[in-house]
Amino acid sequence: MLTYDALARERCAIVIFGAGFVGEYIGKRCAVASISVAAYCDNVLGRTGGEVFGLPVRTLPALMEEYGENIVFLIAVRDIDTVVQQLAAAGDFPWHPVCDLYELSDIPQALPFMDRQKLEAAWYVHDHYCDTERLTLNTLDFVITERCSLRCRECSNLMQYYEKPQNFGLPALQEQIARLLTVYDEVYEMRLLGGEPFVHPEMKEIITFLNGQDAIKRLCIYTNATILPGDDVFAVMAEGGKTWFSVSDYHVLSRNLTPMIAKLEEFGIGYERKPVDYWTRCASFEKHNRTPAENRRIFYECCAKDLLTLLGGRLYPCPFIANAMNLRAIPAAQCDYVDLMADKSVEELRQELRAKLKNRPFYVSCDYCLGRPAVAFVREEDKIPPNEQTAAALPYRRLEVMADG
Repeated sequence: MLTYDALARERCAIVIFGAGFVGEYIGKRCAVASISVAAYCDNVLGRTGGEVFGLPVRTLPALMEEYGENIVFLIAVRDIDTVVQQLAAAGDFPWHPVCDLYELSDIPQALPFMDRQKLEAAWYVHDHYCDTERLTLNTLDFVITERCSLRCRECSNLMQYYEKPQNFGLPALQEQIARLLTVYDEVYEMRLLGGEPFVHPEMKEIITFLNGQDAIKRLCIYTNATILPGDDVFAVMAEGGKTWFSVSDYHVLSRNLTPMIAKLEEFGIGYERKPVDYWTRCASFEKHNRTPAENRRIFYECCAKDLLTLLGGRLYPCPFIANAMNLRAIPAAQCDYVDLMADKSVEELRQELRAKLKNRPFYVSCDYCLGRPAVAFVREEDKIPPNEQTAAALPYRRLEVMADG
């Protein structure tokens, strides 16, 4: 493990990449260890300069102009892979992950839940990135239903196109997870979604089953706060000790937001409340016939490129590809998914997962997507009003021939 003593002897400028809460925490640990940090690097906050946490915040080009390549980066961004790619494209910079800078046991329990969650998530993601021996997942979107209590016209998970949405039965869901955990050694965060997960009548049983899987460290429920589950469901989630909520606040549409927050507080379940101010348009299936360079850019800027999705026993690289193929709206490019339920050995599946779903510059199916840019790449003209409802399922052209190698 990297020691702070070694950092104290470093002659290069020490820069913390990421000016969020994790960056602030690492900055404080450096200060306690008498380590001088030169600046923060941040792709968004650095655009206007200024200071954060008492230090300058700059973009990477601005820091290179000032220090050249004489910089050591302490990466404080959860998505370490994207940062490492950015640093590699700019030069030969040494860097260190957060799992070299603090242990899970160092995280102060007195911090609010979401602050502890940010530090924990960054640690697991960085640890997984640095561990080349095990096959691990940082997050997994587990689709338990195609049904939703809303029908948003621009839903990025494409729920607005399902004419006859269905819930997936408990035995089939259990079989998928059992198979998944023979292939992957660990899943940091499993995200239950659809659709709206609380439309599923077996939610209590699903949570009970997942609570018993030690290889799954966290469960996150993504909800629009339209449906309030019973106390028995909240109790099961609290007993497991690993469930937290991401609650989308759609204002008047989230009719059970206030009682849901009250129940989460009552049962001691961690949560984040996310007011939704805008979306970007990314819910159509046109083939764009882009060049490889254009698809690489779309993929690089995408906020969902690492959201592996388990749907119907298949692992897809993102929710768009998963649901678009499930709807038969785009060709089922066999190079863009892995069928976990196929009659193959664990080692065969592991090799297939590494070949198809790791270190790809983009996917064949990306050419059907408008793109879903991360915050750093969203322009004002890209923003559209969120959660506009449509009265009926939207029409689309359903493909008859699905296979596309």
